[in-house]
Amino acid sequence: IISLAELTAGVRRIGMPASEAALRNLFDKVDKDHSGGISREEFADFCTMRLKQLREVYDEMDSDKSGSLSSLEVRHAVESLGMKVSSEELSLLMSKLDANNDGSVGFEQFCDRLMLLPEVNPRAVFDSWNHIVVDDAQSEYTVPKDSRHPYKPLWVSIGEKLYCGGVAGVVSRTATAPIDRIKMILQATPPGETSLGLVAGFKKMYAEGGFRAMFRGNGVNVLKIAPETALKFFAFDVFKGLFSSDPGNVGIGERFAAGGMAGGTTQVTIYPMEILKTRMAVSPAGTYKSIMHCCRSTVSKEGVGALYKGLIPSIIGIVPYAGVDLMVNSVFRELASRRYAARGEEPGIAVVLAGGMVSSTVAMVTTYPLNLVRTRLQASGVPGAPAYSGTIDCLQKSLKAD
Repeated sequence: IISLAELTAGVRRIGMPASEAALRNLFDKVDKDHSGGISREEFADFCTMRLKQLREVYDEMDSDKSGSLSSLEVRHAVESLGMKVSSEELSLLMSKLDANNDGSVGFEQFCDRLMLLPEVNPRAVFDSWNHIVVDDAQSEYTVPKDSRHPYKPLWVSIGEKLYCGGVAGVVSRTATAPIDRIKMILQATPPGETSLGLVAGFKKMYAEGGFRAMFRGNGVNVLKIAPETALKFFAFDVFKGLFSSDPGNVGIGERFAAGGMAGGTTQVTIYPMEILKTRMAVSPAGTYKSIMHCCRSTVSKEGVGALYKGLIPSIIGIVPYAGVDLMVNSVFRELASRRYAARGEEPGIAVVLAGGMVSSTVAMVTTYPLNLVRTRLQASGVPGAPAYSGTIDCLQKSLKAD
């Protein structure tokens, strides 16, 4: 008969990270007759059932029939069993599984560690959400989600991201377009002048052309979803391979570095579309007839360089945004994981989303001054907007007047 203490000691001995509550749940599942101990027959039944599951998953994940799995394949294998594993736990697993230090895991090694992996793992819920959540690149500062499947070509993964992220992006950006436009109008208010305020701002937009006027600039915002999502995802995959020692299991620091570089690369490439979006949103009614008219007018009057006004604060803002976002999310995850682990439960989607919302909000507030300067530089050149010689000039005038 195996007691709970003996099961706990055994799991600890093989280095499997699990809370007391998680081990209790595992013990209760194996102890089918609830006798307070696991008999030889009960343990054998459980091992037979789990071994069958592991064999099926292993064979399915080992699509090239090489007889070994990478860390990314191990993650998908664990998730296929209905369980979850965090990045830190996966690193620990791989260090113990990969006896040959060749970056791969054989079936026996695979079973040795995953046979007793608890099914309730609060900490891993947050990491698993990062791997399945749809990312429509809503924020230019957002670090891309690492959701590439181990056996799908990069172009297939990008295609899926374009489809899922594109649909989600069109809906979300269109739904929030009026709020986004009023935000840019308020930000573009010349230094020293009193901004309209939300109510007056909405009234002004409505007076320009009714309900439709509230969506001015949304067309280019929607058009840039495809190139922005594809490039950010592709660049992240490339930089992930450069910065990570194990691309299949990217750590927080590596994700920060790869995500920051991917965000910077994407911004430089699609930035002219950001200029067009801002100018169409903040310009007086009738200034621009279309996206192309806005582009031609900007280039003819101010030169090609005008399409990159505000790029410097935009690039600079990526680093603190990504850093604060990841840091706050990590702290939230750690606190929530401890609380739920003590109760033997996993956090629901609402809790996970709350963590993302809190971290994004803190990061946005932290980098907002840079966002303000960027918008004012982008609007520089629009009729009625002040001109700035550069980022420092805009910052100085804003601080002095506001």
